[in-house]
Amino acid sequence: MFPYVIKYKKGKENTMANALSRRKQKTKFVKKLHAKVRANIEKRNGQYARQANKGHVKVTFEPRDGVRGHRRKEKFPTRRKYKLQPRGDGTFQVLERINDYAYKLDLSTAYGVEFDSRTNPFEEEGNDRNPTDKDKDNLRHTRGPTTRSKTKTMKQSVLGLSSRIKENLEQSESKATSKWVTLLQVDEE
Repeated sequence: MFPYVIKYKKGKENTMANALSRRKQKTKFVKKLHAKVRANIEKRNGQYARQANKGHVKVTFEPRDGVRGHRRKEKFPTRRKYKLQPRGDGTFQVLERINDYAYKLDLSTAYGVEFDSRTNPFEEEGNDRNPTDKDKDNLRHTRGPTTRSKTKTMKQSVLGLSSRIKENLEQSESKATSKWVTLLQVDEE
């Protein structure tokens, strides 16, 4: 009926009790091991940081200090096209200190960047751009090389834009106001 025979060996009578008694010792050992590993990782991170910052002078800036900015080619590709172009723009004023290595700078003097979220500062209320039309406007972020797929999406968005303008014209013809509109025609090949 039962093909296996259970045999007990001498000294192995209470293996379950032995395993339960070793459980507390094992948890202590694992906790000690984790603490040792954590201390070793922190020690090594300190060594790596000291080696990486060897020879560096720690400088922190406060708000209203002047800072000279250097442009990277990755961040400002239009301003760093050639090797001989200047890398810096002059001094920028620190507006806010985020931490020792991050600051908010006043870039409005060099780049014309405003901290106003509206595109037209003369209009009193709200945002001038329509945030719901982002999915309709595929021409907003066209960067990089012009590929076949990119030209196809650009063509579709221009056709969609011209059809929307045409629909708006047809609706406004009933209002008897004259408008000057230039329409583009895109040949579909």
